[in-house]
Amino acid sequence: MDPRDGQPQSTHAGNAAAQALLALVPPLRFAVKDGFAGLSRLAGFGDTIRGAVERARALGAADTPALRALSLEGEGFDGLPAGERRSAAGRIAVHLAALVPVPPEIAAVARVAKAELVGRTRSAPVPAPSPRPSPPVGERELKAATPVGEREVKSSEGEALAVPEPQTAEERAARRKALSAPLASLPRAHPAPRALLEERGRPDIDQALELWPRAWQDRTRVRRVRELAFGEEGIVLATVKSARSRRMRNGRALLEVAVADETGGLQLVFFNAPPWKEKQLAPGDTVLCSGKVTEGFGGRRQMTQPEVEKHQPGDSANFGRIVPIYPGPADWQHPALRKLMKRLCDELAPLAVDDLPAPVRARRGLLGRGEALRQAHFPPAGTDLAAAAARATAPFRRLVFEELFVLQLALARRRPGVKVEAGIAFETGPEALDRALARLPFELTGSQRKVLGEIARDMGRPEPMNRLL
Repeated sequence: MDPRDGQPQSTHAGNAAAQALLALVPPLRFAVKDGFAGLSRLAGFGDTIRGAVERARALGAADTPALRALSLEGEGFDGLPAGERRSAAGRIAVHLAALVPVPPEIAAVARVAKAELVGRTRSAPVPAPSPRPSPPVGERELKAATPVGEREVKSSEGEALAVPEPQTAEERAARRKALSAPLASLPRAHPAPRALLEERGRPDIDQALELWPRAWQDRTRVRRVRELAFGEEGIVLATVKSARSRRMRNGRALLEVAVADETGGLQLVFFNAPPWKEKQLAPGDTVLCSGKVTEGFGGRRQMTQPEVEKHQPGDSANFGRIVPIYPGPADWQHPALRKLMKRLCDELAPLAVDDLPAPVRARRGLLGRGEALRQAHFPPAGTDLAAAAARATAPFRRLVFEELFVLQLALARRRPGVKVEAGIAFETGPEALDRALARLPFELTGSQRKVLGEIARDMGRPEPMNRLL
């Protein structure tokens, strides 16, 4: 939308600067989802806004009132009290919707926030400077403002997010540059999981996105404690009753945490747990626990070294979905690595440049590259985990097809050059073939004779032969 007159401005959404602003869509969508359930978990969003605006300006974004207002909201957001953040998120939705296409849930928030701004304008002066908000953007208006060449990307949760295809070579280059940036340049990226990727030779964002999981685990089904069977993996939602640390006879630290739900109790056991682990599991906290159930002292159900996460509203990288298990990291390192990988998949994978032509993707029924990267790490519910481990699911089919497509394209481009090179013409007449065949201790089949004739014709020409037998 044009922030000056409120009319659709489809050309703006297609330029390179818009790609930087689109990085704000995933975290804002997470914040406003389910009645702003994720807003309390949104850390450092002000820094993210300022960084996106700076990148957009560096890529040539016009200094419009909406862009200036978005920057101002970013400067003050992280310091706002919890009670004021909801209104600020609404204003951010208004300004962002004026600059780039946004999904329906953000458009709905922008519509409400815009109405509140209008009400404030009628009843009392609004503190200056305040940009003129754009009209509300509903689903129909969003589709109307979507330029030709945009695509719909289905997230792992099934929600659609419009991401513009790059329209020029400069835009494609800008997006490739953004995805090839080092992980160290990513704001608020925790150094521990970042180091795990760097140690594996994946210091850049695009390289990290291609660290494929070795397996997946379905964590969509939560059971009651009474339903947990010995010897099986399970997930339970329970309340922490107590947590205590002690030293075993061999000197190793042991943390024992008792949790329970309305059907029974469960003992969680952690060896050599860091000091912060006990503080993280305070009595009264509701937690999700995932691990193998064993029989503890007195026949009690027990999980040793389980994955545990406080139950909070919002989107989790470790529970409520099919989660990836990456090669190499120890079990306790996986939660932090998943959080980083999910952030890369949500915020940056949708900006991947798709080298497969749209007609080819449509004809073959292939996912876009960005969504293939997302689903390769975090498959949608119902995915066959054995098929995923065999790389036989839709995202891997798309990625493998791209590799073969690029290889065939390179060979096709090479063939004209090969044909103009000077080669050696060999004598491959019937007599030469007969002499060669006479030395063989077996008779050729009909297919072998046919292929041999084709090879002989190629060798008789004065150009290099390019043939796979």
